[in-house]
Amino acid sequence: GGDDAAAAAATPASPKNGAASADDDVGPTVAISEDELESTNYYELLGLAKDGAGVDDDVLKRAYNKAVLLYHPDKRTGPDEGDAIFLAVQKAYDTLRDSTKRRAYDSTNEFDEKIPSGREKEEQGDAFDFYGTYGPVFRSNARFAEKRPVPDLGDEASDERAVDGFYAYWVRFESWRNFDLEMREHDPDAADDRYEKRYMKKENAKLAAKRKREEMERIIALVERARANDPRLKKFADARAAAKREAKDARQRAARDKELAAQAAADAVAAEKARALALKAGADKAAKDDRVKLKKAKRRAEKQLQKVNAAARDAGREALSELDFLKIMEDLEPQLCVALAERLGGEEAAVLAELADFVVCGVPKTAEPAKKIVKLSSGPKVRAPWSEGEIKMLDKACKRFKAGSMNRWEQVADYLNSQMNSKNPRTHQECISQFQKPLVDPKEHAKKLENAEKPPPPPVVAAAEVAAAAAAPDWS
Repeated sequence: GGDDAAAAAATPASPKNGAASADDDVGPTVAISEDELESTNYYELLGLAKDGAGVDDDVLKRAYNKAVLLYHPDKRTGPDEGDAIFLAVQKAYDTLRDSTKRRAYDSTNEFDEKIPSGREKEEQGDAFDFYGTYGPVFRSNARFAEKRPVPDLGDEASDERAVDGFYAYWVRFESWRNFDLEMREHDPDAADDRYEKRYMKKENAKLAAKRKREEMERIIALVERARANDPRLKKFADARAAAKREAKDARQRAARDKELAAQAAADAVAAEKARALALKAGADKAAKDDRVKLKKAKRRAEKQLQKVNAAARDAGREALSELDFLKIMEDLEPQLCVALAERLGGEEAAVLAELADFVVCGVPKTAEPAKKIVKLSSGPKVRAPWSEGEIKMLDKACKRFKAGSMNRWEQVADYLNSQMNSKNPRTHQECISQFQKPLVDPKEHAKKLENAEKPPPPPVVAAAEVAAAAAAPDWS
């Protein structure tokens, strides 16, 4: 066996092609004894790191070639010395260069499965180094990752997106670690029959599946403890809470500002209304006082006029009867009555004559002054006149939405505004008002009739001709 292995590795390749040389720093440098072989794993046998970290195909081949040179049978001193080690080198290389076999071997290889307890911060206080405690553990377990690249734990400067991505990866961590070789409580090859062999395989599979579940539970516990002690998560949560509070405060400030603006507007309207009511009350009081004063002035004027009228009647001059005088005074307006009384200083006859005319022609009435209407200032609401296009579109909309339709005028207004695309849309009240207007304005029609040419008058026939025509005998 040793001679065949020696023949297979008799001609090592050049260092350029991955072969070993005396100066190569990869591979074993000191030979081990057969007594040490049992406690040495495949990586250590080839002079590599015990956990196989960083070993690729090139490093593996260089280490193997150097081990072949070190343990070649030609260098043994005794007849059987070194055969077991040389054969172990061959087996180690055959196992590790095959990816499937290497994964199965790595799964059973010695591995530190310890994870932090999660109580380090309580125990160590301010001396606790989260990144130094959890970072190496995550990097050590990353060797079994099915999906690559594996995100790193990062540091205090990592942003929230990177931290969330890290934990999202490890929550869904997929491990290629296989425990089929490790959990071989039963040896199926030693079974007496196929039924026993099948039973042994089934029991071994159960144990491997249980070991796989324990492995994943260990990873989940590692992630949960890391999340509970990660200072960045608290920092991010505090930042989100602060942003949420700021947004809430901003909304509350906006609502308060809106409420204050609405209250200010309502106060302004109320103040304007109070001002208008005060003006109206003042105007009403002034008008009432004027009416009272005028009424008193009229009574004084009536007495003066009655005295002058009675004196004229007693003197036998032209005067009004008592009944006519009372009737005229009842209908006479205060201003005119006072004005007549003021003329009594030398125009008594003229005043009495004017009163007599009132008996015959009636008492003149003065036009009432237009009432002043005080309106609350609510801004101008002047609407643009209807264009010819709007009128045509209104007629089309009224034909489209027949009378009796539900919400007819709202539909008409919506249709009109959508078709005209106006910046100042028409309301349904405006549509109703425009629809009720006559097609022809009566005033405009009257003006047209006045300005139209009148037909010529019929010819004038003399009266004699008309009489002669009437007296002529009818010979028909």
